[in-house]
Amino acid sequence: MQREKWTREARIALDGSGRHLAVRGHRGILTYGLRELRLRLEGGTLRVEGEDLALEEMDAEDLRVTGRIRCVCLEE
Repeated sequence: MQREKWTREARIALDGSGRHLAVRGHRGILTYGLRELRLRLEGGTLRVEGEDLALEEMDAEDLRVTGRIRCVCLEE
């Protein structure tokens, strides 16, 4: 089962296993590490927490993260 959340111009999708996260419409990376990733979104920040986080692919609009994703939080 895939869960999706729309925020203004961003689309966030987390797969049911908690190992793959896709973000469309990001505005850049604020912080990136093995345990935390913070992305700028239109109107806020997306915080991803987990273990062994890795950027699988990234371009100007889309980003894919793999790892053991524990928490995905939208911060305004």
